[in-house]
Amino acid sequence: MEQYYITYKGKKLLGPMSRQEAEEKQKYLSLLFINLEITPYR
Repeated sequence: MEQYYITYKGKKLLGPMSRQEAEEKQKYLSLLFINLEITPYR
């Protein structure tokens, strides 16, 4: 399973986690932060 991070301005905030979990957390955190991104774990 591919893993993802939630990043803000290029810095990792959370992860690694599944894509589904990352999308759920991004929805919640987007209330606090603008420009959150889901990036693949490399």
